Amino acid sequence: MTDTFKIGLVQTCASGNMKDTIARAEALGRDAVAKGADMIQYAEFFSCYDIDENGIHTGSHDQDTHPALLTFTKLAKELKVWITLGSIAVPAPDGRSYNRQFVIDDTGTIQAYYDKIHLFDVDLGGDDRYRESASRRHRYALGPIGFVDLLRCSVPTSVP
Repeated sequence: MTDTFKIGLVQTCASGNMKDTIARAEALGRDAVAKGADMIQYAEFFSCYDIDENGIHTGSHDQDTHPALLTFTKLAKELKVWITLGSIAVPAPDGRSYNRQFVIDDTGTIQAYYDKIHLFDVDLGGDDRYRESASRRHRYALGPIGFVDLLRCSVPTSVP
């Protein structure tokens, strides 16, 4: 074992074209590992994100067939690295989506997931509003937590 552990922090410029965005994210992850990363960390909605007059679009797919999850479980196994997917959209029963983060181990197995519970709603003035809760649903479920803290986009104000 070495004294250092390198995490490749991959920031993509996600678009509404999921196929192209996933391909870019995969290439950046491969580059990070080639440069010595022991683990890859992607950002929230790294695989698909688009805003238009009809709202926010994040490419919600069932977990078992989600293109990003299929791609990055294979990549983790191939490169023998742990990967954290900052989040992808997975359908919720009420028609909205869960904003779900995944931790994938170096065999391509999902070790943990977390559904974001702090949804972001804000009025910026005039008609400029951002309503994450309109299309996202929170869920108080937490899978088994490997060695990665799954909190993101929130600041804890108290610890139970």
